Amino acid sequence: MVWPQADPDLVERFIVETLNLSPHTRVLIRPAYKGPNTNAREAASLFPSTPLTLEEIFTCYVDIAALPTRHFVYVLSLYCDDDIHSRKLQEFSSRGLEAKDALYE
Repeated sequence: MVWPQADPDLVERFIVETLNLSPHTRVLIRPAYKGPNTNAREAASLFPSTPLTLEEIFTCYVDIAALPTRHFVYVLSLYCDDDIHSRKLQEFSSRGLEAKDALYE
């Protein structure tokens, strides 16, 4: 299977100018599952279990040029440590018109 990759210049500009970070910064991405019936060790993740550079993440895993889908916003909410941010992202991912308006404002 061939996965599309983002333009390297766009990725570097995004990381350096928007995030004010180095493209070579390594991070470990793992789900922040909450609740009594969830176990992070059993949870599947689209990301490898080893640290990735920001450059790898935004080149191969996250499409920074596309409008986010409701599903993407919901999945993003699963990776939040802050309950307020998680709830707001879940609100944005709902099917209501208010959520759609708020997401694209």
